[in-house]
Amino acid sequence: IAAVSIGRRYLNPLAELVKVPPKSLGLGMYQHDLSEKVLDEKLTLTSIDCVAEVGVDVNSCSLAILQKVPSLTKTLAQKVFNARPLKSRKDLLRVKGLGEKTYENAAAFIRVAGGSEPLDNTMV
Repeated sequence: IAAVSIGRRYLNPLAELVKVPPKSLGLGMYQHDLSEKVLDEKLTLTSIDCVAEVGVDVNSCSLAILQKVPSLTKTLAQKVFNARPLKSRKDLLRVKGLGEKTYENAAAFIRVAGGSEPLDNTMV
């Protein structure tokens, strides 16, 4: 089981780290100087920054990762998750409640691998 966990962390570190509770990360001897709530908030913001930096494949990411996409609320992330598989970023506009402005803000962080538009698998 440990080898599988290490392999998953190697292939997709962000997806694996989102699953780990903050108190189990082992960040050093001063980790316990912060309240668990503050630590969780900071780690959430850091994971949002990471998603913004690398993007996510909307058809293969977990719901926990999709909820970290900037400008997607938990409700919208759930609706996008339920609408999968998507063939292009434009399919996001068919998700009820996801308007043009939210699309403009979130589309750059969402990728669609193997879709009809080659640029949908990039940050462009």
